[in-house]
Amino acid sequence: MSFLDIPWEDVTYRYVFPFLRWSDLFRLSCACRKFKELVDGYFWTLRKLDLRDHAAKMNPTIFSRITQDNRSIRLLILENSSLWMTDDILVPVLELNCLLHTLDLTLCSNLSYKTIHTLSLRCHRMRKLVLKDCHWITSSHLSKIATNLVELQHLDLSGCWSVTDDAVITVTICCPSISYLSLAKIYGLTDASIAQLGRLLQLRHLSIKGCWRVTNASLRQLGDLCTNLQTLEVTDCSAVTEISLAKLRARGIKMDKPKPDWRGRVR
Repeated sequence: MSFLDIPWEDVTYRYVFPFLRWSDLFRLSCACRKFKELVDGYFWTLRKLDLRDHAAKMNPTIFSRITQDNRSIRLLILENSSLWMTDDILVPVLELNCLLHTLDLTLCSNLSYKTIHTLSLRCHRMRKLVLKDCHWITSSHLSKIATNLVELQHLDLSGCWSVTDDAVITVTICCPSISYLSLAKIYGLTDASIAQLGRLLQLRHLSIKGCWRVTNASLRQLGDLCTNLQTLEVTDCSAVTEISLAKLRARGIKMDKPKPDWRGRVR
């Protein structure tokens, strides 16, 4: 009995290959035609593809080899892949994987509307979308996402500077199931959009760090409507004070802004 005689899908793909490095898999595929067939079969059945720790060693050729003809991907983490990830590389993967529910594009700076268009039209089951520090994201991009990916539950827009109040309001209208929302470092946001977050009745985590235009007025309204809120990040929101935060603290909501002592000094 040889290694190739071991059941591929039931044993090799489930209990052996997940523990090998990508380099090991590629070396194995070069051994002979049968091993290439074995490895290619594994690539075709991958449901989770997390490259955050391997992005620096990846390139378009390797990524295309892994994802080619794969229609099973559910989770795709491409954090820090900006050096080689482009629309031409990612779009074919999105077109094939309509069951994708988690996508992380953190710091992928060389993408454009082409990726957003394909994502919005093909991946309607998307639950978690991370666009952290994707500075190329605009309000029109976000509106396209919101109106098509209505089942979103986790949305991270941290550092998407060009997003406006109107686009965030569109998210609150179209994506009512959101429980995690990060709007950190979107410096143009105001009370106009933050107050509308009260529509998100399932909201549990909210980050508005660095949104210095936001004031106590919208936080008070938000606190009254979002009864499921558990964590709130408001660091560097200079216009947000204990006037609005005290009531939220009393509800047990965890915050990244320390509570001041009775002299008004931060503990």
